[in-house]
Amino acid sequence: METSEIMRRVIGILTKGAEWEKLLTEDPDRTDIQIDGTVDAFVREMIPTKFEVPGNATPQAVADAMAREMIPAVGRMIACFSMAYLELAHEYDATQPDKTSAVILRDLALRAETLNGE
Repeated sequence: METSEIMRRVIGILTKGAEWEKLLTEDPDRTDIQIDGTVDAFVREMIPTKFEVPGNATPQAVADAMAREMIPAVGRMIACFSMAYLELAHEYDATQPDKTSAVILRDLALRAETLNGE
């Protein structure tokens, strides 16, 4: 998959997430929001499904082969999410100098434990 297609998919996921968040903010008890597999389909398309390993490969050799194939795909996906974030952060920071994206990230890091429901 070309980087431009990955970026389009990343933007689609971010846009869809924002739509879901808006609907749930308006009505937290909603049950009609269908998470349509957008993220799942994207990940399935990005992650290689064929790995070359000898027939007598150990479990570790299979895991190593999978990692060799998956790491570049996952890296490209993360890079595109990072690029999208940075573009949004630069635009936001240009208009909100009192609470920059760096401050928001720091606050999120401090609240990270609560994201697990702890």
